[in-house]
Amino acid sequence: MYDTHLSSESLSKTIDYVHLVSPLSKITILGGTPQFLPSLPTYMFLNHVNLDLQAVLPSYLYEHSILMDQKFLELAKKKNVNFYSTLKTFCGVNGCQITAEYEGEVMPIIWDYGHLTAAGSVFLAKKIKQQ
Repeated sequence: MYDTHLSSESLSKTIDYVHLVSPLSKITILGGTPQFLPSLPTYMFLNHVNLDLQAVLPSYLYEHSILMDQKFLELAKKKNVNFYSTLKTFCGVNGCQITAEYEGEVMPIIWDYGHLTAAGSVFLAKKIKQQ
């Protein structure tokens, strides 16, 4: 589990450095992804979850991820940068979306415990672009 204070502190220093070396840069903080242990594909296999575009599952550490989003949103406001909640893109009251379509195939959005697949990345990029 991540220490929210240390993560925010490190990110704050990174933002300060980017502003120092490139003052005109537009910065957007992306929140964390849903997390699945040991991995989303393994979790799906062990629980007999099919590759269905409507499939949702609860995310491991969801409450911690919400807390991280709140901390990063506060930091974004303080540093006058943008924040985008990746978690809100994938998760809702019924759980987190676990699949997306990519090049005509339905596949998991995450390939290990929390890193996006090509399908997850493209889905997220399209959602961000729509804003």
